[in-house]
Amino acid sequence: MEAVMQFAWVPQQPPAGTTKKMDHMTGAQAGGAPSALPLVSVLIASRDRPELLLQCLASVLAQQYPRFEIVVFDDASRQNLADRLAGRFGQAPILWTRSEQRLGVTGSRNHLIQDAAGEILVFLDDDAALEDPLALQSVARYFATIPKLGTLAFKIIVSVNGRTSLQVPFSRRWLKKIPSLTERTTQVAYYLGAGHAMRKEVFQRCGLYQQDLVYGDEELDHAYRQIEAGFSLVYAPEIVVRHCPASSLVRLDGEGGYRIYCLVRNRIWNGYKHIPFPYVVSYLGTWILYFLALGLREGCVGEALRGIFAGIAAFRNLPRRHLDKEAVAYLKRNYGRLWY
Repeated sequence: MEAVMQFAWVPQQPPAGTTKKMDHMTGAQAGGAPSALPLVSVLIASRDRPELLLQCLASVLAQQYPRFEIVVFDDASRQNLADRLAGRFGQAPILWTRSEQRLGVTGSRNHLIQDAAGEILVFLDDDAALEDPLALQSVARYFATIPKLGTLAFKIIVSVNGRTSLQVPFSRRWLKKIPSLTERTTQVAYYLGAGHAMRKEVFQRCGLYQQDLVYGDEELDHAYRQIEAGFSLVYAPEIVVRHCPASSLVRLDGEGGYRIYCLVRNRIWNGYKHIPFPYVVSYLGTWILYFLALGLREGCVGEALRGIFAGIAAFRNLPRRHLDKEAVAYLKRNYGRLWY
């Protein structure tokens, strides 16, 4: 049986097994920006994708917000990313950190959070880029004007083989019912990982990401915790991220089975932990059937079954801290899912 790990906030300190290389000052120190502006930390995890990382960093360094830093976490790349790339950036405010052990998405993010100095944290995938040089200014403005804002969800434009699609925090049902949602600033019930911003206080109150989720649904788990703690999540359509997906940090070479294993296991874990009765019965049943069908379609039904069994087997160790009435009401008001 898999151990289920919970992660609490710990004071900032050098994580075990990691190295740091700080080449330059933060944006505030280098540019003499007013200290009244909140420091924004842009956090990027990467593994063996230097060319994509360069494009991501270029979009951040083009930002006109005067007080920011960049923290890059090298998740055990075969060639040290800092040694390969740091010299290209002159006086850029980049902190390079590295683990010799592969940690995956959640582990990498947890290290980035603890290394960040900013009170606002912007998360970007290394195969993503900010479209607008005023994006960080918009992020800071949202957090300054909405006191209980926990997470700011960005509009993500996915580009694959010349085709584009939107990734936004609304189900297909809601988008079909209200197509204009993609252009509305509104409260939402979850966020997407390729691009979003969070108040650092959220992690101090709600804990870090559950590291053994590894890949998939870590944002959903944390969104539930934030809503339970009284934070709001807001979708900001004017903050656009261009995402050009490459292979996952944890995806096996040429094989998507492990990805499906993690997705179905994690969805079962999150449903059992957070969704109250009677919704949980329909929720778990719907997603188990969905991932079985997905496994059949992708030719990896065995991995889907393994994920189902691993998810159910962990019930005895998972805390059943389902959402209270106020949190359920928040989901109902803000496009959340309860039955599926």
